[in-house]
Amino acid sequence: MSRSEELMAFLRSERRKRLLVGLAVAAAVVAILWSSLRNPPNGLAGVARLCNEAYLRSRTAAESAFVDREAPIDYPEEPKPKVTCGELRATGEIRRVRPLWR
Repeated sequence: MSRSEELMAFLRSERRKRLLVGLAVAAAVVAILWSSLRNPPNGLAGVARLCNEAYLRSRTAAESAFVDREAPIDYPEEPKPKVTCGELRATGEIRRVRPLWR
């Protein structure tokens, strides 16, 4: 095999490797996008957690009604619309672990 044939074979193998790496990166990007579209992140999960903790601390119906009107902020640095705990409970974001009052 001559030097130029060896060089051409090397270039072909390099192109093949680059193509495979490019396809792998494209497949990873598509998989990440597909996963994020199927399971969008829930921005209210932290707020729902805070509300659920407040509901668990409430002992009476009056305390539970007070928690219904609360609008906790999970991360004060990030501006988001205020959603009350009562609205989250009405939409099913908060599941009752135990009765709201005893």
